[in-house]
Amino acid sequence: MSLTIRFPAALFQYYGSPLALWLYARGQDSAGSGRAEFDLGEAAEILNRSKSCLRRWLKEGYDQGVFRYFKTRCDRVTIYYSSLFVLAARAGMEQLGAIAWAQVGDLPPEKLRYIATEAIAIGLQRESWHAAKMLGCNPHPCDPDGPLDKAFVRRKAKKLRDRGLLVSPDKFWATRGEGANRTSRSPGGVLYDAGRFTCVSEKFVCYGGSQKTIAARRGLSSRTIQRHLAATRAPSPIRGYRADLPTVDKTQLAQRISGGGRVMQGLLACGEQWAIDEIQMRKMLRIGNRAYIAKCNLYDSAVEISRCRQLRRTYKFKLNLRKNRAAGYQVSVKAESGVGGPLH
Repeated sequence: MSLTIRFPAALFQYYGSPLALWLYARGQDSAGSGRAEFDLGEAAEILNRSKSCLRRWLKEGYDQGVFRYFKTRCDRVTIYYSSLFVLAARAGMEQLGAIAWAQVGDLPPEKLRYIATEAIAIGLQRESWHAAKMLGCNPHPCDPDGPLDKAFVRRKAKKLRDRGLLVSPDKFWATRGEGANRTSRSPGGVLYDAGRFTCVSEKFVCYGGSQKTIAARRGLSSRTIQRHLAATRAPSPIRGYRADLPTVDKTQLAQRISGGGRVMQGLLACGEQWAIDEIQMRKMLRIGNRAYIAKCNLYDSAVEISRCRQLRRTYKFKLNLRKNRAAGYQVSVKAESGVGGPLH
């Protein structure tokens, strides 16, 4: 069996627990033929479920289209499973989303649901990082859709990186100071660590995904996302779920307000730590004697995300091909022109 399996996190909300058995079957099929044969007892031990539960998953997966065909004989299971492209297309996904590397011990559903949330959070954080980099280096910030000079963006991004104002998520967590004061290895835009918050300067390029966006992509409530991404995870009292799950390191960025004297006077006069700017609808807080704007959280998880660029390009091509066929077009490759025409 393969030690690591590519796990498309967005599929878990559509297919649920049978997806764990689908991942196990893909791990057993080292040749990638779409057919897997394994022992039901061994699978039940790895997935932390009973044999009857796995038989129920086989039936549910067959009804959902996760498995094309299966048969069991003397606890020996033969499965013909659907491909990743087919499952994503049936779920109506325009993109594959975050794809994580799942270990053999991560296949039980009680672990997969946490891994799916962490993978989506890390994937959204990467998307936000690239979007913030392009927006922060855009020579036309008032017109984001205007012409973009890539050479200018590269030069400005290099200047911001040299000054420590443009920091990738990996470098941020690798050089983040552990104490209350900023260390010499911390980025220039990071002022100091205030426990829950990480205070940054006014010109620091902030990024990150909100928990509402993560909840929308995951198909769960914001409260459930907060529990999945909590720094501490208490094991369940009955079966001990979440006992061996790795913790998630997180911090919330707090960007210092330039010229926030009036804001601080209002906060100090009211004796409050939080305030709402009714004009710009910003959530502000007081840390020490300065006013800051609360930004999104940054997460550092043990979940490893795979880029899978060729896999994403192939899925996009097949999805467009399927849409064209559904719209009544015949896509044909001709030797001379290579142009396809509509059906008459």
